[in-house]
Amino acid sequence: MDGGFVPGCGLIWGASKYTEGCHGNFNYQNYEKFMKEVVVPRLKEFARLHGYDTVAIVLDNASHHSRLMPQFRRPKRVKKEIQQWLTDHRIEFGARELVAEL
Repeated sequence: MDGGFVPGCGLIWGASKYTEGCHGNFNYQNYEKFMKEVVVPRLKEFARLHGYDTVAIVLDNASHHSRLMPQFRRPKRVKKEIQQWLTDHRIEFGARELVAEL
């Protein structure tokens, strides 16, 4: 390591004077691409060469370090449809049962 960086993993991202620092032109897509294509492969190689079993990446809470994932909640109508199917087929169920239990 050279000054705390794995060789080849340092990235300097130029800020535009038309945006607020790097926030306008560096986002999670750029970050994820850099991590997948550069950092992770080089960290794996670095760990292998130096005999490490694991490595850790410590991040701050910058907006480009994360993104909101879509919510995969089942809509209530799915539960109602399952309950209706069970009722139509004369299958008893508890009113408080979760979708997974039905």
